[in-house]
This record gives sequence, C-alpha cells and structure tokens, in this order.
Amino acid sequence: MKYALFTSLTILTIAVLSCMEGPAVVNPGDEHINKPEKAVTVGSSTIDSVLAGDSTLAIVEFYSEICGVCGSLRWVIDSLAVTFGDTVVVGANCIETDSLWKRYSVTSVPTYILFRAGEETARCSFSENEPQVYDSLASLIRQLIEGTFVPDTGDTDTIVDTIPPNYLQLDESSFDTTVLRKGVTALVFFLAPAGAPCIAMESVMWDIAPRFDGRAVIAKVHAWETPALCDRYGINFVPQFFFFKDSIHREEYHLTGIVPGDTLIAHLEALLAEVPDNAPVLLNSDTFGDSVTTDGRVVMVDFFSSSCSYCSAMNPIVDALSDSIGTEVLIAKVHVPENDSLSFALNITQLPTFVFFNNGVEYERKIGLFTIDQLAEVIHVGLDAVTD
Repeated sequence: MKYALFTSLTILTIAVLSCMEGPAVVNPGDEHINKPEKAVTVGSSTIDSVLAGDSTLAIVEFYSEICGVCGSLRWVIDSLAVTFGDTVVVGANCIETDSLWKRYSVTSVPTYILFRAGEETARCSFSENEPQVYDSLASLIRQLIEGTFVPDTGDTDTIVDTIPPNYLQLDESSFDTTVLRKGVTALVFFLAPAGAPCIAMESVMWDIAPRFDGRAVIAKVHAWETPALCDRYGINFVPQFFFFKDSIHREEYHLTGIVPGDTLIAHLEALLAEVPDNAPVLLNSDTFGDSVTTDGRVVMVDFFSSSCSYCSAMNPIVDALSDSIGTEVLIAKVHVPENDSLSFALNITQLPTFVFFNNGVEYERKIGLFTIDQLAEVIHVGLDAVTD
C-alpha cells in the first residue's frame, strides 16, 4: 500500500542556507553543481531493479537541472548517500532526461520519495531552499531503518484553484498555434513547478492574465515537459519571460528571474501600443494549411534553415518585402529542419526556396538569391490573377 507524506516547512531566506549544518559532502553554497555526484542515477529502465528485494529501503530525489531550488539543495541527496549509503539505496532522477516522474505522478521539484520493498511509503516536496531539508529526510530514513515510521493516513482537504481567465498552459503541440500567429501579442512564462522564484511569479501572472483578457495571450510553459521549446529559446534556467507580437519573439523584452508585475505589464502595454508591423509570419506543419488556403489570399512562403548562409542573406530582403507589400499579401516563413513532413510533401529540396500561392494553389516557386523587386514581381502576378 502506498502512502504520501507531504512536508510543509517554513520558508526562510536564501541567506539562512549558509548556516546549515550536516554532512556537507557538497558545500551548500556550491549551486553551480547541477547534478548529484554521490547518489545513484536511476531511471525508468533501472528503477525496478534498484528497488527489488523485500528488505530494500531507498530514497529517490526527482530534480530539474534548470530549477534554482534544486541547485541550492543539490548537496542534500549526496550527503544522504554518504550517511546512509551502506543501508539505504540513495538515488536521483533528472526529469529533463527521463520520464520516471510520470510513473510516480511527480508534479513539483525537488521531490523526495522513500521506498520500502519497492513500494512508496513517503514523499516530501520542498518549495524553498530550507535549512531543515536534510534533517527532515534523515529523520524519515532513520525511522524506516528502525521500523518506527508511521505513515500519515489522515485525509487531507484538497484545495482546487480556479484558473483565472486568459491564463493558458501550453505545451509543444499548442505553443506555435497559440502564440506564433499574426495579430497576437503574448507573454509566455517558462517555469519549473515548486521552485520558490517560480511560485512567486505564478501569483503575479494570475493577477496579470485577467487584465489583458481579449488584448494579449498570457500563458505558461512547464520547461521540464517541453525540451524542444527550451532548446528553441535557449532556456537553461527559470523563471524566464518571453514577449511575442505578430509571431515575432521580442528579444528586447526578454526578462529573467523575479520580475515586478508592473514591469511585465509595462512591457505588454508597450507592445500593444506599437503600430503593428508587417513582419513575416512563422508557420509550421500545423498552421501552414489554414494560413495558405485562405480564400482570395496571395501568399509567399520562404522555406529556410537557420544554418543556411544563403537563407540568412535573404532574411533582410524578405523582411523588407513583408513590410512594404501591404496587408493583402501574406509573407510567411517555414523552418525546414523543424517541419520535415511539410517540406517533403511540397518537394522542398534546396534552400532557400520561395513558393507562391494564390487561393491555396501554388503558381510559382523560386530557388536561390533574389532582389526585393524580383520577388515583388512574382507576387503581383498572383495579385493580378485575383483581381481578374
């Protein structure tokens, strides 16, 4: 039978962390160490063998390499490994590299789960780098060893929060279709649940979301569940905030760490006040069809790769064309390495390739380097066909 012990400890300041005592295998101040050195690495393929045996006692830490609290507490699991390694299996699992957290329904990090004979007997989650973490876990382990541990089987009231309007949770399948669209202004919050800075900013985002309902998309993304998005935007720590307008990531508004709500609001208001430009729209396999097949629309799609030097040379020309051509024409881009199936279906074999559509039907394509006038001439052929 499985039991859960949820530990709620007093949140103290980070400064108190330096006063912690205990077997400091890893100095508590060494936050640059982002993964355990003494604990055994466990994963989906090894957990069953690690926990096997009627007499096996174990503790497994679930952590994230981009979680600040996990980094601050990195010394704890290694210290437990040195203290109890002869009698208890002390393991660690990185949620970015393995899906074991799904099996045990881990919803926050760092989370520590204690096992007896393969069965979960207790779990502790911490929302701050608290000085009692080591002592609390060591006490539970000693109780397991001595056979004096009594699980808390009392019922706990479940508090269900009502998500505020206009506060969306996105993943890799919904991000582009929600955020990267023409006419959309968005603020996206990348977080790792349970990290103290992320918890603090979550409440700020709850306040901001209703304020911009109908004006801007306010969304969050769990960084540990979306590695492709983290790679795309270079996210290696959280919290981070990205601003988008008309499918363009506004780098000048990229903010990190604890950010005052007034600052986030000010940046959003500034973006909303801007006169919309006519920048190219970034499409993918999901958004391509609807964008290109709109009735009566002429579309030019630039199929490119970020590693292609010729594509890079064409970027300012395509941007200038988009800015000058007017709203009756859609200028779009598709990143070929991220959209293999779409590129294959359209027989894109060389880059850059510019494909021109009229009412969803391709009428011309160009491959290579061109001037803005040469591209505009092909576009006007499509526009003339629409008027005819």
